Amino acid sequence: MPLHLRRRGAIWYARGTVRVGRQSVPISEFSTGQTGRDAADAVAQAEARRVAQAITDGPAGRARLATIAEALAAYLGRPGGLAKYDLVKIAAINDLVGDRLITDAAAAWAQLLADNPTWSPATAKRWQNSLRAGLRAGCQALGLSDPPKLPPVRFKPTRREAMLSDDELRRMLAAYNPHAACPVLLLAYAGLRTQEALQLDWSQVSFGRSPPGVLFIRSEKTGGTIRAVPMHPKVDALLFGLWSAAGQPTRGHVFISARGVPYANTKGVGGNPLAQAHSTACARAGIEGFRLHDFRHDFARRLSLAGADASGLMGVLGWSSTRMIPEYILHQQKHMAALVAAVA
Repeated sequence: MPLHLRRRGAIWYARGTVRVGRQSVPISEFSTGQTGRDAADAVAQAEARRVAQAITDGPAGRARLATIAEALAAYLGRPGGLAKYDLVKIAAINDLVGDRLITDAAAAWAQLLADNPTWSPATAKRWQNSLRAGLRAGCQALGLSDPPKLPPVRFKPTRREAMLSDDELRRMLAAYNPHAACPVLLLAYAGLRTQEALQLDWSQVSFGRSPPGVLFIRSEKTGGTIRAVPMHPKVDALLFGLWSAAGQPTRGHVFISARGVPYANTKGVGGNPLAQAHSTACARAGIEGFRLHDFRHDFARRLSLAGADASGLMGVLGWSSTRMIPEYILHQQKHMAALVAAVA
């Protein structure tokens, strides 16, 4: 039953197999956290005794030894399968922390965060949701009562109250390189999410001279429903020019990167193909603390100030609930209050 030790750097690691009767459980290599061999051996043997006791306790004890990989396997096997963007995250989680026990899920999550220091809070939340779903499915399949709790993802306040002025918006849009400037215009004047703009296909574009055309956007955020977004004149002019220059195609990617290929689809994976271009544009325009996604918030405020009601905001922005509405209605009321106060 003794586990084997080996030193990596200054720390001792342990691995091996614990056997009780005819049953055996392999123990993946883990850090004892000790620099002395005797202390490391004590940690390793304590773990071996814990595993042996779990084997002795029968099915309930065996469930306590289940790994995250087993939980994820149960999640993958659920009826109906998983969405493509979730499959990517589940595969990555399995590669990174699949050998950890379900009971060590909090430590596994901490490892995922440490291995991905560039994740934004929103990206981290999406990955945590996938891990939670896998753990929930695994615990249900293995007869465990509740999945272990994971620490909440902390969100920093955004600049939602700091709407761009007309001059700031003009400077921002003028500061992008030509390839990035085109899809960014759809963030600023159609309120699209970044990947909704980057993955836009000509089959989703319907031109109309009077009234303006419409963009048909399928959103995974709302279960794949399609929303019709009327084109702002600036968007209409841009897309009509690109469409004419491309030979009036009926399908195919609207936007191509500087490398001459479609932009990568990073939905559910993390990272933003326009991140570097946006950082450069902010520096050129002299604007700090403004994220790409803030264009969507900025557009929502402008739409609200133009008189859009709650249903109109939900329809154009593709919101599935009214949770976001009060913020923009309040902004509209503040604006009107300022106008009233300014009357001589």
